[in-house]
Amino acid sequence: MSKLKDLILFNVRAKLEDEVIHHYIGYLWWVLEPAMLVTIYYLVFKLILNRGEDDYIYFLFIGIVTWKWFGSSVSSGTSSLYAAKSLYKKINLPKIIFPWIECVFYAVKFLIILSLIVIVYGLSGYPVFKNILYLPILIFSQFIFSLGLSTLLSSVLPYFVDLKIIVGLFIRLGFYPSGVIFDLSRVPEKYDFIVNLNPLALSIQAFRDLIMKGTPPTLYTITLLLSSGLIFYVAGYSIIKKLDKKYAKIAL
Repeated sequence: MSKLKDLILFNVRAKLEDEVIHHYIGYLWWVLEPAMLVTIYYLVFKLILNRGEDDYIYFLFIGIVTWKWFGSSVSSGTSSLYAAKSLYKKINLPKIIFPWIECVFYAVKFLIILSLIVIVYGLSGYPVFKNILYLPILIFSQFIFSLGLSTLLSSVLPYFVDLKIIVGLFIRLGFYPSGVIFDLSRVPEKYDFIVNLNPLALSIQAFRDLIMKGTPPTLYTITLLLSSGLIFYVAGYSIIKKLDKKYAKIAL
């Protein structure tokens, strides 16, 4: 277990350093990229269409950053095992580490951006520190959900490579019903059951409520993220363990 942890952390560190080296503005790009997306959506929905909530730019930034963390984790995590085929065809490695590396990598990036959000929002007058102890619980819950989904999808992708395209499509489509650009309270009551089945929609709303209103996440949100994530992870882990020695043979 210790060797697995060291292997994961070593690769995460290497990915972080590599990404900074290949971008001239380094770590600053991690903030500039979501900021550019926020600017575009703000211009379209708030200034042009006159839509959006109060303090929409603050509202939007949390949604974009949280969704980007999830989307990047699942997209890269899904492809991670198949993408590493040239490595494990030469060296016998535990395949379970590959989705872990991607998910931890994007979690670190998210934590850096979230730290800046907490500081800026706190200085802007939001009750960020009112229930700040709930923040690690919410972060951990979404991490487990992303890791579980990534592990399950990565376990079958080598047998169905087109799954990568399907996952990318669903991530793009899922952006809109997950409340990234609108408040879930605007959803008609008869459709609440759909929202309550979407872990990411609830997670994004929970991050906003906690940071902008000081309201802790509901037990239902935490339970849904953790339970679904753990179910996905156990299923994915079981498949990877069963097919461990077969992946190298089918990875052409």
